[in-house]
Amino acid sequence: MNCSSFFAAVAIVLLASECRAEETLPKSLMLECSGKYTSMRIIQGINRGPQWGEGDFKITVELKDKVMTDVTNDQIMGKNCFLESGTVACQMDETVFNELHNVTQRQQRVLMLTRDTGALKSLNTDWTFIGRKSSGLPGGTEKVQRTGTCHPIRKTPLF
Repeated sequence: MNCSSFFAAVAIVLLASECRAEETLPKSLMLECSGKYTSMRIIQGINRGPQWGEGDFKITVELKDKVMTDVTNDQIMGKNCFLESGTVACQMDETVFNELHNVTQRQQRVLMLTRDTGALKSLNTDWTFIGRKSSGLPGGTEKVQRTGTCHPIRKTPLF
């Protein structure tokens, strides 16, 4: 699935949530997820094309208080999560300044997790800007798409 069709699927889930009654999301859930990732990194000012990477991933994920966190890497995967038609959908768009490195990072996260199959699809996009601004041409861009399967750590239903 390419990035544009992934975003289209997420948009459909997000729009559908406004038309139906909200299902109940578990308050806390720990999952083990594994699968494949594809990444693309572009660094401005370097005369070469994008750097591509791919491989396997295995992470522990926690869903708590409508926030999905990659516990293994201590990274938020999505916020404002909701359950609709058997799918957990989360999104996040934040801007964070790193004083130590004097860079501002705009982070965009989209995630979908299907209850029946445990199928996980996520797309993380980061834009890095020099200084405190988060507009104009970024110094670097990174996109990571994950597809995989999640299983509950405890012997309970997925959710």
